[in-house]
Amino acid sequence: MKMRSISKECILTILGVTALVSTRQAAAAIVYATDFTYANGTLLTSPGPGWTAASGAGTNALTVNSGKVSLTTSGEDDQHAATFGALSSGTTYYYGLDINITSAQATGDYFVMFASGTSTFGGKIFVKSSGAGYVLGLLSGSGTASVAYGTTVKSFSTDLHVAVGYTFNTGNNNDVATLYLAGSNLAEATSTGIGTDLAAITTITLRQGTAASAAALTVDNVVVASDFSSVSVTPEPASLSLVGLGSLAMLARRRRKSVFALT
Repeated sequence: MKMRSISKECILTILGVTALVSTRQAAAAIVYATDFTYANGTLLTSPGPGWTAASGAGTNALTVNSGKVSLTTSGEDDQHAATFGALSSGTTYYYGLDINITSAQATGDYFVMFASGTSTFGGKIFVKSSGAGYVLGLLSGSGTASVAYGTTVKSFSTDLHVAVGYTFNTGNNNDVATLYLAGSNLAEATSTGIGTDLAAITTITLRQGTAASAAALTVDNVVVASDFSSVSVTPEPASLSLVGLGSLAMLARRRRKSVFALT
């Protein structure tokens, strides 16, 4: 039996379709993502980034510099729409981001979280000083008491990717928040049923805490998604490469079809 060879165009088409399907599936899981690629000095609340002030509007407003947003103390808190629709009991919702902590205080404070409106928060990441470095903590709901801190001391002025999973459960004071570091699926900290649970997730929020307790840091590469793999590592431009491969494959296929039509 004679085997028919597969043309290069056919191979490219197969690769391209596979790449496009993979890219679309990944995109479907992502609710919101940004790498803050804006001109230096761009306000986070300007039309480009599209965030809105949750509190303290106009005071120490958040701006983009070198593709990152700096958080200090006693200033504007901003949020961006990140809606999952009706929450399903037992389902986990995620966000991830890159951080670089330059200083922290012994009291500790939180700087990022899921929110419902401008006053109900969940999955809040805390940071406080520890020895020559800092530790990260987590709180599932409202308030600042009973924060679950990790035990690994991190170095200041070092890039770190973090992710949070927020598991919604029917009932009161039983939602679970879990903190992950740098691509690991092992929990750095877990907080369950502390404060008021979220009834909905409508935004991702960046917060500048009080002068007596907050850290100074930058954030970048914020991703909100319905799956862990989309937020567990710093986003790479690989998905754009896949889209490009898919486009080239489709172009090659169309050119081949044109040749067939002319002969």
